[in-house]
Amino acid sequence: SKTTITDFNIHRLLGEGAYGKVLYAQSKKTLKEYAIKSIDKFFLSKLNKIHEAFIEREMLSSILSHPNIPKLITSFQSKDKLYYVLPYFKSGS
Repeated sequence: SKTTITDFNIHRLLGEGAYGKVLYAQSKKTLKEYAIKSIDKFFLSKLNKIHEAFIEREMLSSILSHPNIPKLITSFQSKDKLYYVLPYFKSGS
């Protein structure tokens, strides 16, 4: 089955960026903690930045192993948003 935002309990906002928000979430199934980047599609298309969002996804998913850069676990989308699921680091931004 496809991953959707309803598979997670969203607990709080971790940060906000130019195109979206980063949310602290837990998988409803496993209770694992994640940072989920939520990107507004309308805002991306208005600013002509869709290409950059896909480049970011490709970069995050191609990282092999780096202590300071989280590797993309999965990505999915809704009608309005792109979502990038990343490991949650208690200490990091």
